[in-house]
Amino acid sequence: PERRKLYGHPNEIVCLAVSHDGTRMASACKAQVAAMAQIFVWDLQSCDLLFQLSGHALTVTQMEYSDDGRRLLSASRDRHFILWNSEVEPYRPLRVVMAHSRIVWSCCLSPGGHTVATGSRDKTVKLWGCRDGTLGAEPAAGTQQPLDS
Repeated sequence: PERRKLYGHPNEIVCLAVSHDGTRMASACKAQVAAMAQIFVWDLQSCDLLFQLSGHALTVTQMEYSDDGRRLLSASRDRHFILWNSEVEPYRPLRVVMAHSRIVWSCCLSPGGHTVATGSRDKTVKLWGCRDGTLGAEPAAGTQQPLDS
């Protein structure tokens, strides 16, 4: 059965992400302007809105928390992805990357969080090293650095 309804977004919800420990949820709605492209972060125990994150200019299309919950990844119609530090409140951007020439529809973090993958309307999948935000293949075994390096 339904437990609770969470209100606050000005438009229909497009994507959600729940932290792996089940304590936080990020939500985003359809947005045509930056003021509406905010990510809302909720406490799932109390169902309180903790804070709103600004950084994207258009609809956030997908989000994912890292396995350890220390990072939130978001992708947007504005062609960017943002890697957020979720160890501070409110979350702070670690990387803001212009990722593609068209809408970024999909994003994910590799296990361990060393690589970000993005998929776009431009018909490409790109792999990004989380340490420096540069485009490239995942580092060779033994040379990977954690997200906070």
